[in-house]
Amino acid sequence: MASPEPGFPSDGNFIGPIAPTGMFGFAVSHIFDFFVILNYSNIFIMDKNLFYCDYETCMSLKQKGFNEMCDAFYGDAFLHNGEYISPDHEYEYRIEGKKVDVEHGGWVYKMNSRNGDEYMDDHSCSIVSHPVAMKWLFGKTGIFISVKPYATTEGFFYSCNLLELRKLPNDMGVYSILGKSGFDNPENAYEYGIKEILKLFNN
Repeated sequence: MASPEPGFPSDGNFIGPIAPTGMFGFAVSHIFDFFVILNYSNIFIMDKNLFYCDYETCMSLKQKGFNEMCDAFYGDAFLHNGEYISPDHEYEYRIEGKKVDVEHGGWVYKMNSRNGDEYMDDHSCSIVSHPVAMKWLFGKTGIFISVKPYATTEGFFYSCNLLELRKLPNDMGVYSILGKSGFDNPENAYEYGIKEILKLFNN
């Protein structure tokens, strides 16, 4: 699959992608007065001071009941002969009888949204920042994510621990319920912690 050259929208609303591991890029299309950002395997940053959950994690949050306002959402991407096409062309191609493939969660749509909005289908979900996800999950489960750096002879790494805050009359304290080390950056450590809490979370 060919990838377009990396670039940035002219209005500067997007800065990214996060931690690129290859050639990534995006196309911008004005659809219903909001930006459609073509997303490859990484997430684009809506706020340069924040990092965002991947599509799989955001879908899990949606399934667990997350419905807070977010400033973008994952939606369907469209392809023709292995090449990404804009929603404008997707409609035209279908009218012309050309085959169009769909990649769920492949695009980032820059638009304020909630998971419960009427235009959000089963494969769409709000893009949630790590701080918002952690705050929401802590409120639901009482589990706190602690990420700390540490040094080895091979360099600096990060550890992630899930801490349960118990406030029962006969059991008040902070308990470590899960931990993992060896992360190359704090973003991956926080993503891991969020995913693990979601596994433990019962609606």
